[in-house]
Amino acid sequence: QSWEDHGQLWPDLAGFQWTKSGAVVVSDDLSQRPHMLIWSSWCQFKPLWVSPLFMQVATSTDLRHWSIVPSPLMSKRGLPDYLDNRTFDSYVIESGPPPVRLSDGNLLFLYNGARECPTGKPDYSRCYAMGWAILDGNDPGRVLARAPADTPLIVPTLPWEIGNATNGDQTPNAVFIDGA
Repeated sequence: QSWEDHGQLWPDLAGFQWTKSGAVVVSDDLSQRPHMLIWSSWCQFKPLWVSPLFMQVATSTDLRHWSIVPSPLMSKRGLPDYLDNRTFDSYVIESGPPPVRLSDGNLLFLYNGARECPTGKPDYSRCYAMGWAILDGNDPGRVLARAPADTPLIVPTLPWEIGNATNGDQTPNAVFIDGA
């Protein structure tokens, strides 16, 4: 058996820079709606790196050619100042795994959020937590509900999640949902 390289799978992002996360919502019926990709983009607005401002959506009918939807799916929360850290998803918002269909037909979508916080790691000041959103089962580009800004679903609590920069932990204060 041989493999054929079909090239880049995701859309040409035209000025966007991918994060490490993306979730595909496969369509059950392409005559009703296309496949959907949920992803985030890194941004650079000041001399400092600025995390993803929102999760974006792209659509496809063949899972190879994608079109970016102009409106974002969800934005990170907080005041216009990007250093506002009162919400668990005020500094970073990025896709988790593909959504799961619920008994009512809507979709449970889990995502990574972070806020600024002190850590023991030099030049690292983020605390990651897991958020959730309910997407419309008929229109997954529509958010029906979202985790309260002060109530993430999972936060770092165990010693190996909180980390300790002195023992070589790479990402302290983090739980990521990508592998679910």
